[in-house]
Amino acid sequence: MIDRVNRHWKVQVKGEKAPNVFISIPANTSAETVKLPALPSVGTLQSFETQKVYLVLNENADFTVDTNMQEVELTLNGTNYEATIAVNPNELSNNTFYYTIVTRVNPCRENCLKTNKNVGSSYLK
Repeated sequence: MIDRVNRHWKVQVKGEKAPNVFISIPANTSAETVKLPALPSVGTLQSFETQKVYLVLNENADFTVDTNMQEVELTLNGTNYEATIAVNPNELSNNTFYYTIVTRVNPCRENCLKTNKNVGSSYLK
């Protein structure tokens, strides 16, 4: 199951080439005031399963799946989830895109990101 933070951000890139983007988001264990909530409970994980956090970029603000969607796993570094994203302007051709944070169990139990109709089921209200 995919759970999405009930928030998304809009990014507009000007110029010929989209830059690499470094993102650092405080985890719920951080002392920061604004941070991700605790990951939703997914029950008991099997020995081969892990619960991971991803940054999802899409040209659509409603995150309906399209061919231009990108998904980047975030790494927990201390109390922050971090990643550097190489934004491909050929894939995100209009240079305006949205991103959000999702979590899911890997390997996917159901509704893997690229096969579901949208990224729904928010866990931050």
